[in-house]
Amino acid sequence: MRDAKPKLIVRALESEGFVQNGGTKHLKMVKSVDGKTVTVHVQNHGVIKRNTVEAIRKNAGLSKEVFYGYKF
Repeated sequence: MRDAKPKLIVRALESEGFVQNGGTKHLKMVKSVDGKTVTVHVQNHGVIKRNTVEAIRKNAGLSKEVFYGYKF
């Protein structure tokens, strides 16, 4: 786990199939998986702390190997 910039997390989520669905200070990212909609909120300012990055990963349903394989 490590701190990350919001732009890099958004880029990683977009490459996994998430799309932006609104928000200004906190972006709403959505993806449809097996008929269910997965929603993840990412702050769009400052640096995101490591525990929050881990919570975003869990909410997105991504494995550690895939998510942390992206450069933050």
